[in-house]
Amino acid sequence: MNIALSVFSRSSVVVVGILILVSCQDEITPQVNVDKEGITAQTPLANLISDVTTLDGSADNIIDKSSCSTVIFPISGLIEDNEIVFNFLSEVLALGAEALEIEWVFPLEITLNDYTKVTLHTADDLKVLQETCLEGGADPDIECIDFVYPFKGFVFNTRTENVESIKISSDKEFYQTIISPDLIITIEYPIYLEISDGTRQVANNNEELSLIISANADICDEHDTVEFDDIIEKELGERLFSHAWSITFFEEGGADKSTLFTDYSILFATDFTLRSEGPEVSLGEWEVDSYENIKLLSIEFDTEMEPLILLNHEWAIISISDTQITMETQEDEEELPIRLQLSSL
Repeated sequence: MNIALSVFSRSSVVVVGILILVSCQDEITPQVNVDKEGITAQTPLANLISDVTTLDGSADNIIDKSSCSTVIFPISGLIEDNEIVFNFLSEVLALGAEALEIEWVFPLEITLNDYTKVTLHTADDLKVLQETCLEGGADPDIECIDFVYPFKGFVFNTRTENVESIKISSDKEFYQTIISPDLIITIEYPIYLEISDGTRQVANNNEELSLIISANADICDEHDTVEFDDIIEKELGERLFSHAWSITFFEEGGADKSTLFTDYSILFATDFTLRSEGPEVSLGEWEVDSYENIKLLSIEFDTEMEPLILLNHEWAIISISDTQITMETQEDEEELPIRLQLSSL
């Protein structure tokens, strides 16, 4: 039986009305009507599509500190020398800034931006990955727009000269198709794209698709965070102003001076002001900071009198819970550190 078959070229796909026999047995090949332009790898539109569909690895940056990879669960980590198994990312995220203190157990299985899977055998392997990953929006992936799946199309394999109807159901499928040097893909329009603000836009041809992607590529914050200072500072601040605190331990020069602070309490206000209650009432200011995931608390009472002036330091947080904060400071390496413990009232 004679049929009409679309003939693809690398620049475009043109329907022609030639009649061919598809087998010696006169088997019937389905009629493929394609009148759209074909998209080949490395063309501007193909590059835009691959940037949208590349794997975004930023969701688990609190683990691998790399937006170029995604950790494959389950994974294990050491918390206070106890090995904990995490089956889902949500279990790690629930720990907040405390997740930054986990010592991850290697090997780690990860998926890269191009959906290939690799094994990281050591922390050095992870460091190499981190150092080669572009962060802070400098990476090519476009995260402000997503394709709405599924949709259909046709691919022509230039090596085998076969035409195939396909259904694309995920970013991974679309990415692997669009980057293949042997394939020319024709999208069956219209298709829809979802913008980061929740709205949807429709593309009816290649030109519209290119315009929609380009117009929305940089309209959102991609959240490619690998430094978590803001999270650390926010959580520390929330704990401080959630309670009034008593000074249950103070050590200076190796001497326990805790009794100096008997009956004192400290209030950390949300406007970063301080107030002491007790034998001496004094006002001051406080500030939280972080450096290389170390939590820092600065206390500055407006007084020249002991004992409150003894608290005027930038303290490194050693341990913290909802009811107790232990910290220390050391102005001179040759001196013993000053230690302070606050307990919630």
